[in-house]
Amino acid sequence: MKILITGGGGYIGSYIINNLPKKYDIICLDHGKKYSQFNKSVKNNVTFIKGDVTDSNLLEKIMNKGIDTIIHCAGGAGNPVCMEDPMNALSSHIHGTQLLIQKSIKFKVKRFIYMSTLAVYSTFTKRKIPFTENTELKPDDFYGTLKMIAEKYIKENQPNHVILRLANVYGKVTKAQNKTKLGAIENFIHAVLEKTNITIYGTGKQKMELVHIKDVYNCILTILKNSKIKGEIFNVGSGKLVSIEELATIISNSGKKFYRYEPKVKKISGRKDKVWPDRFMSICKIRKKIGWKPKISLTNGIELMLENGKKAR
Repeated sequence: MKILITGGGGYIGSYIINNLPKKYDIICLDHGKKYSQFNKSVKNNVTFIKGDVTDSNLLEKIMNKGIDTIIHCAGGAGNPVCMEDPMNALSSHIHGTQLLIQKSIKFKVKRFIYMSTLAVYSTFTKRKIPFTENTELKPDDFYGTLKMIAEKYIKENQPNHVILRLANVYGKVTKAQNKTKLGAIENFIHAVLEKTNITIYGTGKQKMELVHIKDVYNCILTILKNSKIKGEIFNVGSGKLVSIEELATIISNSGKKFYRYEPKVKKISGRKDKVWPDRFMSICKIRKKIGWKPKISLTNGIELMLENGKKAR
């Protein structure tokens, strides 16, 4: 099977590339900023191509190689990144996705797997939970809106699609060059690694849904192994909620266990103009339809991050 992975240098794409078995012939399309470090770790079944999903001529050349499956991960991940460069986010998420779909149809690609997000349901609006795949999409931030538009185009034009609506993905420790772009769990992990305090904005009672990146990878691998999975949308998460306060406590306790350092948890006043209600998704459909379920517990996932933390610094 020949697989094109867009955004292969990103958080999810790079994990997929580093873990897929050698029997898959992989083409990685990305801007190429991380290709030098990739070459030190990837297998010889990966071809790196530097470029953009909005480059129609480049996509033609790649598709001519005979692509069986596209795993579309390209595009700024999360609202802060998208808002930092809105025009680029719009171009990548919308125009790039449209071009990929057009080329996938022209060159008869057998499967188009799209990484979507929990944010298509909403971010700031309080709604009935858990969200199911039939819940009406009402995104209220830029990132969720871009993903919803891309989803709509995929559903209307590519019958061989598999859309995965991911919860908050964690499991890799990235360099903290700009902590505003990191999520709560990564900032808390860095507090342990840097031996500083964990800071919570607000009460910490807000709850979120997390899914380990290894579980996301196993979901994709399950889909790759079953050619009958097409024309589907799946929620991919833990199906559970954890509060920011609970998350901080777990990480603090784990820090003591692995680094003999237990950071203090401090709360400071949060923004009063934005409220993040509890949001989580039902994973009943994916469990029933393809037999996938998450296997990495939150505590185990955090301990794996702390074990690997020093390597990423």
